[in-house]
Amino acid sequence: MKIEKLEIRGFGKLSNVILPLDKGFNIIFGNNEAGKSTVQWFIKAMFFGLKGGKAAKDGTLPPLKRYRPWNEGDYTGFMEYRLDNGQLYRIGRNFATNSVRVFDSLFNDITNTFDASKERGIHFAERHLGIDETSFDKTVFVRQMEAKIGEEGSRELYNRMMNISETGFEDISFRKAQEALKEALKNYVGTDKTSTRPLDKVVGRLSELRTKKEELLQKKNSIFGIESELNNTVTLQNNLEGKKSFLEKIKKIIEVRKEIEKNKGIRAHAEEILRSINSDEEELRIILERSEDFSKTKAEFTRFSAYDNDDIDMLDVWYQKLLNSMDNSRKLGTEIGNKEKELEENRRSLRPILSFSELGDGIESHVIEINKDLEYLKRDYEKSNLEILNEKIKTTESKVKQYKSVSIISAVMAIILFAAGFAEVHVSFIISAAALAIAVISLILRGKVSRELTRLLDEKRMSFININSVIEEINKKKKTLVSIYEKVGAAGIEDFLRLKAEYDAKSKLIAALNSDINRLESELAINDREVSRLKNDILSKLIEADIVDNCEGEFEEEHIKAFKYGVRRYKGIEPSINYTAQKLEDINRNLARHYKNAASLCEEAFESKECLQKKINEINESLLKLETDMKAEIKELSCYSYDSLFVRILPEIACSNDKTDLLSLKSDWSREYLLVEEEYGKVCEELKNVLLNIREYETLIKSVSGDESELQSIAAEIEELEARKSQLEDINLSLKTALDVLTEASTEIQKDFVPLLNCKMADTVKRITGGRYRDLRADSSFVLKAIAPETGDVVSVSALSGGTVDQMYLALRVAMSDMVVQAGERLPFIMDEIFAQYDDTRTRETLAFLKGLSEQRQIILFTCKSREVEIVRQIFGNSLNLVEL
Repeated sequence: MKIEKLEIRGFGKLSNVILPLDKGFNIIFGNNEAGKSTVQWFIKAMFFGLKGGKAAKDGTLPPLKRYRPWNEGDYTGFMEYRLDNGQLYRIGRNFATNSVRVFDSLFNDITNTFDASKERGIHFAERHLGIDETSFDKTVFVRQMEAKIGEEGSRELYNRMMNISETGFEDISFRKAQEALKEALKNYVGTDKTSTRPLDKVVGRLSELRTKKEELLQKKNSIFGIESELNNTVTLQNNLEGKKSFLEKIKKIIEVRKEIEKNKGIRAHAEEILRSINSDEEELRIILERSEDFSKTKAEFTRFSAYDNDDIDMLDVWYQKLLNSMDNSRKLGTEIGNKEKELEENRRSLRPILSFSELGDGIESHVIEINKDLEYLKRDYEKSNLEILNEKIKTTESKVKQYKSVSIISAVMAIILFAAGFAEVHVSFIISAAALAIAVISLILRGKVSRELTRLLDEKRMSFININSVIEEINKKKKTLVSIYEKVGAAGIEDFLRLKAEYDAKSKLIAALNSDINRLESELAINDREVSRLKNDILSKLIEADIVDNCEGEFEEEHIKAFKYGVRRYKGIEPSINYTAQKLEDINRNLARHYKNAASLCEEAFESKECLQKKINEINESLLKLETDMKAEIKELSCYSYDSLFVRILPEIACSNDKTDLLSLKSDWSREYLLVEEEYGKVCEELKNVLLNIREYETLIKSVSGDESELQSIAAEIEELEARKSQLEDINLSLKTALDVLTEASTEIQKDFVPLLNCKMADTVKRITGGRYRDLRADSSFVLKAIAPETGDVVSVSALSGGTVDQMYLALRVAMSDMVVQAGERLPFIMDEIFAQYDDTRTRETLAFLKGLSEQRQIILFTCKSREVEIVRQIFGNSLNLVEL
């Protein structure tokens, strides 16, 4: 058995959690309080439910309240598991309403096919797992720090396995047989502690007879008043005999009534069985028709037998890729068209300025350089302008004349004033000096201006030489620019540069568009090849499945759907066929059980439902006769006048208006029969005593010599009782012998069973302790003991270290789980923090053992330690399923 998936909608702190599990080793890892123990409890709760009730004395809540969702959401969950025979089941539980539903692999609700009880609900887990909740909890379900099973759990598992090994049934044991023999010994013989059993009565009666024998010897001396006592005793005898006859009649009526009720019960059960047979036969007819339909469907879709869900997924992937590729081809074609249209538009807009392609790449630099040269030439031309130069010469000549006049006038005045100075006019000397100074300065300035004039005249001569060449160069460059501008249609330098920038941009855009078109066309070619390949692959698959004709060469989405439907239909029909076959087997088994129940009920075999109906008719006829006989017996009661006795033992009948209508009364006939039996026994006992008294009195009356005859009678009775006592003592000996033999047989069987358990435990403990402990045994009291490797002494496991004790009890659980499961399912081992007391070496050795065990059964290990996860990874490699909470 393997648990495949857990869906926790609401359980404790967990909600909307899905945990997929593999068939081998699964480790569920999470920090403390992450919910690991909650997941483990969820698994057990899905199988066996949760118990409610009141909180414990220490305040611990019962499981049903403890795991109520923290978020107040739905208290529900689902679990899927697969049995060893491959059958898949899905379990859904609502813990709030204590309801469960069981679905098969086709999601058929099969809940009602399982036994149910008010206390434990639907018993699907016991049938599928092969064990009850206690055995599950004490073998494969190991809670945190609870590897040890405990004395009570060990004894219960031990008894269960003993029953299976001894009798083949877990609920039939030698112990019950022993108890039954002891009960029979007590009921039919008696023991030293009883006083009312058959042997006790015989012994008591013998004692009475012996006492009476002694009394007879004394009675020989006196017989006075015996006649009077005899008359009274005879009257009492007649009265008691009347009561006895009346009670016998009542007993017969009650027995008839009990027979009527018994037959009515048999009839009711037989009719119920007949209805069940009719229902099962009708269901059998429907299932047969359905099975025939499934077979026809399977034959119709046989051509899909070679495919599975992987082929469906592959075809889906191919078809989706094909659609994507075809859509991509359309997009690429559209994009290429748009690019070509844009390219053509840019080419048209480039035609007016296409002349730039003839001018070369550096034309703009060349034009800019020419313009710069023109600026320089114009500047030179401006510098060489004659009008400006003539104006400068004229101004300079005027300055020369002015400075010449001032120098002459100043010199004349200086001479005149100097001459006047000799005439003792001292002021004249001062003015004469000033005039002379002015004359000198004017001469100096005149010389400077004259030199400037000479330079300007020289420059004028040179200008006449260069100006013609400048003008010629300017005209040449202007002509070059005009030619370039006219070729591209530019109005000037700014317009030229703008058009050149526009030309360059459009050229780059055209080049980029050409590159994009080439790239897109390459992608389109690759995509078209992929479309062709995918079409061929899909077409090949569809032709192989005979969905399209080879000559068609085309397919549509409907063909893909037809393939998927065919595969799924064929794969889905197998479980249905298996289910109908199983259902037919179950119905036939039910029919056989019904006929077996009918045979057990009626104590005869039935070959058909017609035979059963015939038996029911016979019961009806028997009931009619019994009721007629009972009414006749009731009428005879009117002959008796024992109303007080009637009221005391049968008050309901006595108080009815019509004592003859006892058939309509509902009464506890078993209780009434016991009352009548008790009263009848009292009357018989009293009558017996009366008869004895009469016999005694008659004997005494005859004569004292008659005592001998009485003594002989007592002696005969004593002899008879002695024989009865001997017979009961033989029965006592036989029952005790049978009890001793049964006990000895049980002991012998245990001698075979216990060594097998010990052998399994020893093999397991040797593997998980690295050979340190090689022998682990359970003694007759089921106490685990091992040989201490240091001393060789036999010690109780409880005296070893905590980690070793956990290993020993893990070995016990593994051995128990192999032996206790009668149904043969390999149950998952579900363990929470079992390595808490292990060191690294113990952990590694135990995990190595669990690796081997995981090849035979599913392992689910809960842990919060990264160390253990790393060790698991080292041992298991990629063969483990790690789930993190």
